[in-house]
Amino acid sequence: QAEDGIRDSETWLEFRRVLFRSTDEKIQVSIPNNVDNGDFLRLANKGDYSTKAKTYGDLILKVNLLNDEKFQKMGLDLIYTKTINPLELIIEKNIEVEHPEGNLSIKIPDKVNTDKPLRILNKGFKTNNGIGNFYIKIIVEKSINLDDSKIQKIKNILK
Repeated sequence: QAEDGIRDSETWLEFRRVLFRSTDEKIQVSIPNNVDNGDFLRLANKGDYSTKAKTYGDLILKVNLLNDEKFQKMGLDLIYTKTINPLELIIEKNIEVEHPEGNLSIKIPDKVNTDKPLRILNKGFKTNNGIGNFYIKIIVEKSINLDDSKIQKIKNILK
């Protein structure tokens, strides 16, 4: 279970063999991009030792994707929450958003409705069943402190 869920392509697992030979082993697992919640990954020869077969079995891992503060997965769609301040909304033409394939620069539309997320086609979750969309929920938060003179200057400009 990777703490960063869908953004991690690799994670470290620690486990202990408990039946016949007790050893600690640390292994690195590459998680494919198209793995989905509830899927299973098979790690050959990393399971328990069989005295009858005189070999190690396979370790089976069940994938549990976790949502975090910025990313959520709904079906094949990936939803990202981007918080910006009012000045960024007015001044900036583009916003940088995180994406599992690398940061994206998204043009801010002339009319922004914070109740309706921006949609980027075919940039969502990819599986053998198709590709979802990438949605960007914009939250405008007054996170800057301006003194009265700066506020007055902004009001004058906007008149």
